[in-house]
Amino acid sequence: MSLIPLGLSVIAGCVALWFLLSAGYRILSGKVDTVLKDRPGKEIYSDRFGNSYNNCVSVINALDRKIPVVDCCTWLEFSTCGEEVRRILSQQDYQVSTITKEISPLTEPPAANKPAWFSPASLGDTILVYQLSAEKSQQRLYLSADSSRAFYYQYNY
Repeated sequence: MSLIPLGLSVIAGCVALWFLLSAGYRILSGKVDTVLKDRPGKEIYSDRFGNSYNNCVSVINALDRKIPVVDCCTWLEFSTCGEEVRRILSQQDYQVSTITKEISPLTEPPAANKPAWFSPASLGDTILVYQLSAEKSQQRLYLSADSSRAFYYQYNY
């Protein structure tokens, strides 16, 4: 006689556990989908540099860092204008250098998964390089001499 209430309790517990686990799965899968969803290039740009005050920015290519342990970098290619470049550079204390193709080689990130479209060398014979280094990350902004086109990456160690 005492086995019947015990059996009903076990069944009720199993049903309750199933509802809790299925609800948790739905919530977690929604969050994973949100994290893994590709963000548009304009959103990545705004996240990194803030909102542009003029309409001269056009993101050409973008690849976001989704999973911190697996993905090393955020990558951007965009066209811009001098006013926007001044706004970006005023936000941080960048170390600046100039690379001329004849004098020094172009240093690019040591990332194995660099996208094929990421090609700062295509900016011309003279490239302006703005760099920020922190404890566990490095950021580099490559600009054409006329500041009309740029490549950017943020490399996280």
